[in-house]
Amino acid sequence: MRRTRKKTARLTSKKSSLKKSMELASTYVTVCNTVEITYCTQNKTRPVFNEMPISTDLIIIGMESELIIENQFYKADLTKSNQSEGKTHQSGQLRELLIKMDYNQLLLRTPNRMHWAPNFQRKGLKHYKTIAGWDNPRINNIYSGPYVIITERQDTAPEHPEILLSACYKFYAHKPYFRFYSCMEIKEDVWLYLLRNDEMTMDTLFTHVAFQNHSNDIIDLPFSLCHEYLKDNPIENEDPWLCFYNMEKGYAFGSIRIKYNNDNQFGNVSPTFLPHTKISNGSGGGKYWNRRLIHERDTFIPKGSRYTEENVYLVFSISAEDKFDRIKYWAQRLRNPILCKIKQ
Repeated sequence: MRRTRKKTARLTSKKSSLKKSMELASTYVTVCNTVEITYCTQNKTRPVFNEMPISTDLIIIGMESELIIENQFYKADLTKSNQSEGKTHQSGQLRELLIKMDYNQLLLRTPNRMHWAPNFQRKGLKHYKTIAGWDNPRINNIYSGPYVIITERQDTAPEHPEILLSACYKFYAHKPYFRFYSCMEIKEDVWLYLLRNDEMTMDTLFTHVAFQNHSNDIIDLPFSLCHEYLKDNPIENEDPWLCFYNMEKGYAFGSIRIKYNNDNQFGNVSPTFLPHTKISNGSGGGKYWNRRLIHERDTFIPKGSRYTEENVYLVFSISAEDKFDRIKYWAQRLRNPILCKIKQ
């Protein structure tokens, strides 16, 4: 697994006022939630937050897992629907996503929820099961503020009591992306035929797929050619980013891979089989990407195995000069966050 170094920036100034430090801190916090900030004052007084005006475009509607969250770039619908069986469960998983930015393009998958992973299939089961099959997970926490809205859910996986499944969304003010963290902890020995994550499934809304490979080359392919190419050049599970885009209309949606860790509870590697990221065709012309951890072979997974990942999902526009300027810009920053310490 590749490791990225965190850059450390120490911002100190005896002449700077506490208010100026706080303004700088606020700027970094809204850019990347991994920033750590330390405040030190000689008289030990606390910063006065109410002196700072709050500017936010973040809106939340609903309660528990039935939420709609939006900012100036997108609207994320986590609610259930009676459109199909796959959407009827009160799971809190993303059902559809509206790209704003003058497109007003709705991303969705007619038969299912759009965000369809993690999913899993125990040996002997006829069909796989998914996180979207949760109904009111046992733990369901919501934290709502002006700059970030967080949902946390945890329960055993649907029809897989051997798997403890944890999931966390983070939606940000003024940013064209949201985060998703998931962890699958194996509580009892189990045989799995399929194990997948980082899966977004959509109707016929895109024309091309692109990704940055481990050599930092950008591969850009129409869907009509991508399957032949990927037979010999599969997308690796640790490749930095991938996206779908519509050449004619200009909108794009992609995954920036932040964290990918399959270490078990003792720090050893959990079992996988033919791990790769697959671009698949769905019924009715649908397209989806998914990160495969166990690819269609019965595989023994011992108790204590663990599969963790975190991805950023980005809406953006392709440009004539550099189609992928926006996803490269955000991938560089979010995969290499600044560690900021402010001292007074």
